[in-house]
Amino acid sequence: MLNVNVPPREVRGVRVTRQSRKITQNVIYEKKDPRGRPYYWQDETVEWHNVEPDSDYAAIRAHEISITPLQVDRTDYASLNHLSSVCPKSSPLGCQKNLSSACQLLHTCNSQKTVLVRRPETLVLSSD
Repeated sequence: MLNVNVPPREVRGVRVTRQSRKITQNVIYEKKDPRGRPYYWQDETVEWHNVEPDSDYAAIRAHEISITPLQVDRTDYASLNHLSSVCPKSSPLGCQKNLSSACQLLHTCNSQKTVLVRRPETLVLSSD
């Protein structure tokens, strides 16, 4: 997948870049539509003094089109390997089916700060 960013005004060139680290600040504004109903607008402002020279933001700042190859897989492979080593492989699903066993497994993985547990009717977010 390619992420292409085009500067808002003059274009002086094209640059293949890497994705910037998150150096933005999100601000939410409450506004009113023409009928007086509220809606919310999210604005993202870039902290331009922290832009890395080989990044997509630097290209945009230099009035260049930025082309950044991206990958979709966001799996944390270090944690995946750690959990796989702790998780018993004898059961058909790799881990015990009941929730208490799953919770015990999740607590053994101390590299995770946030654990998201999904059940059909429930969403539980736990953070250290």
